[in-house]
Amino acid sequence: MISFRPKKLRDLNRHLFAETTFDTFLVPEAHFVTAFRSDFSNPAPSSAAKEESGTSEDSPAVPAPCISWKELRPIALQLVRGTQAPKSFSVVLKLPDEKAASLLSSAGTGEDPSAVSGLYLNLRYAREELIVTTGCTLKTFSLDRTWEKVWDKWVEAFFEKIGLI
Repeated sequence: MISFRPKKLRDLNRHLFAETTFDTFLVPEAHFVTAFRSDFSNPAPSSAAKEESGTSEDSPAVPAPCISWKELRPIALQLVRGTQAPKSFSVVLKLPDEKAASLLSSAGTGEDPSAVSGLYLNLRYAREELIVTTGCTLKTFSLDRTWEKVWDKWVEAFFEKIGLI
């Protein structure tokens, strides 16, 4: 996991809200606080939903599909646009599973990429400061940080390529 502040907040906001830079990412969760609070999340299926689908309470929760940033971006832009900056916002972006599998397979580490359940970017803005943090979730506990390091390297290269670090 790495954490950093982009060089220019204005440039990151342009890439995030006005350009297509992050459109391939999925959004499991997003919160915006302006004059009011707006929350977007991907809740786990309820008991009623499990009953309707015929799965039992003991079966593992299968998360609902995430909305893409491409779909949410115009709404988010309307929330943060204006003469006053938002008080805060938090956006969790997830690399789609197909792209994550491709990235991890091409890393050539010899490790099994199916051990990874998600590669995440957390963007948190508060008090006129934005912090980007990476995250890698595994299906089972491991002390091995190989996949985390692969993801961190990719994120650093991605942000360098668009001139943000």
